[in-house]
Amino acid sequence: MLPISIGVSSQSVSAPAFAASLSNDCPEPEVALFGQGVPSQQGALDFSVTPSGGSGSYTFSWQLQIVDSGGGMVSIASQGTTNQAAFSQSTVVGGFNQGLFASVRAKCIVSDGVASNITLESDPVGVIGLY
Repeated sequence: MLPISIGVSSQSVSAPAFAASLSNDCPEPEVALFGQGVPSQQGALDFSVTPSGGSGSYTFSWQLQIVDSGGGMVSIASQGTTNQAAFSQSTVVGGFNQGLFASVRAKCIVSDGVASNITLESDPVGVIGLY
């Protein structure tokens, strides 16, 4: 007689790799402000994230960040909507140092609820004060 072996065989099934990319969809290379205390138009700062793999149940946490305020030339007026793949409702507002260079960028943390979060940052977008 041959010995009989009873047991459980297990194979681990791994989820597809989780990845994401961020796109700068700003219609212009630089965002124009229209005066001190006046916000930029919604959609002037436009970014999107394309996730792939993972569980497919994605969440997005966006934040607009000031890279260089131009010594007070620009500040953030509104962060806009944050839990979507597209981020286009944020606005900046003109400050008191008209004409100085300023720049902002978008940061997004993407999660699929299973793998580690992915943090993405856009390249800086120049902001010009028009006074």
